[in-house]
Amino acid sequence: MNTYDSVLRRGLTSWDQEKIPKTELERRLDLIRTEMKARGIGVLIIHGDSWKYGDLCYATHYSPMTREGVALIPLEGDPVLYLSLGSRDIPFHQELTWIEEVTTLPTLTKELAGRLQAWGVQGSPIGMVDVLENMRDPLYEAIRAQTRGSALLPCTEWYRKLRLLKSPAEIPLLKEATGIADFCFQEILRYLNPGLREFELAAQADYAARAHGAEDCRILLTSGSDTDRFLRPAGDRKIGPGEKVTVYLALAYQRYWTELGRTIVVGGPNRQENLVLEETTKLYEQIVQSVGPGQGGLSSMAQAFHALQAHQEKHQAQSSVILQGIGLDREEDPRIPISPTPSPLTPGMFLSARLTQFGPGIGAFFSEPLLVGANGCEILTRTERRLYQAT
Repeated sequence: MNTYDSVLRRGLTSWDQEKIPKTELERRLDLIRTEMKARGIGVLIIHGDSWKYGDLCYATHYSPMTREGVALIPLEGDPVLYLSLGSRDIPFHQELTWIEEVTTLPTLTKELAGRLQAWGVQGSPIGMVDVLENMRDPLYEAIRAQTRGSALLPCTEWYRKLRLLKSPAEIPLLKEATGIADFCFQEILRYLNPGLREFELAAQADYAARAHGAEDCRILLTSGSDTDRFLRPAGDRKIGPGEKVTVYLALAYQRYWTELGRTIVVGGPNRQENLVLEETTKLYEQIVQSVGPGQGGLSSMAQAFHALQAHQEKHQAQSSVILQGIGLDREEDPRIPISPTPSPLTPGMFLSARLTQFGPGIGAFFSEPLLVGANGCEILTRTERRLYQAT
């Protein structure tokens, strides 16, 4: 979901090794190298930037605050992390990763051939993760010039499968991040009153997130008739009594994203359109309750989809619902549209269920994080789905 993105991240920047210990990162490296060995890959090149950093972060626990970074993972030997920073900034950023050798990105294009020779993999296939998808052409061409004689193999697909199931170390972080999102919504309800401007409400939510340790925060906030048409960044519009306010909030905590979305009625359920909102809320609850692993989950999700279709036809609404992976990236695999034949889920997946509905007087939006378990899903948020703020 597109939001405005800050030029420089303004929240807390740290690595809490009690939450993500070095042993967790060593485990990931072992998984990566097992896959590399099976494919005959001598070195894996992993790219990441401030917009899409999950693949890089999975191996290094580092997310670029600005620009980009590249990790080299040899089949044997110590990994190296190259960052688009000045040399004087390296010591601080080195504290945010478990990779011992961290240097500037221009160094990569000068020494890559020498690195390959030192590791004894010159001429061996080189794997690429998020390189063809997002790396700048000049950097890619410079790397290609240093790797003549080696086949460059796309590896993003198998690499991202390693990230699908969250580990015992990741799950508590995801729950902690969602707790911060819950607190943000408590603050939104506490400050929300007629006459308040949208950007003032968004600023309160942003402050609450960062005051509780969020590294990054993204907000869409719309009110009035706009909630029936689209989501957009908060503006200077004053919120009126009896109106709806739609809020989408995503935040990152210790590299891990969560999100929460709700439609709030200012002044309570005193208009006919709120009956449609309550019906939509019940449909969303049905969708969330249907989420589960295997064939049983597929059948339940298909039933929920048909109920949503009937609702659309009844109200002539435009609705969509998806299950979107979330974690080290704000949007990641799996991406599963709810449909008559949804894809099966696996225990350990961390998802966000999003329902969006547009139409005159019937706009609504819901989003919340779910952890797929053996018998269903665990709902991580404690924020109610029906939110009314008395005037």
